[in-house]
Amino acid sequence: MLALNCDLVELKCVGLCNGPVVVTDLDANVPDVYSKLRSKSDRRLLRARVSGDSRARKKLADKRVARKSVLNVISRRLQRVA
Repeated sequence: MLALNCDLVELKCVGLCNGPVVVTDLDANVPDVYSKLRSKSDRRLLRARVSGDSRARKKLADKRVARKSVLNVISRRLQRVA
């Protein structure tokens, strides 16, 4: 579903075992990382988030990953892919 409107990049393990994991704002210094996006409402919010809906970002706040070690690993891996 996301492949139609987004660039998908597959990464190896980033230390989050509670997936699925989605990274948005790849061009930012610290991208937004969301995990545990399993329900239909989570997927609907993700589509809205990718479309630029700021309300969806607020609603997905509890799914956002804040661990700096994970964010650093993801940022480094994305730099290698780009």
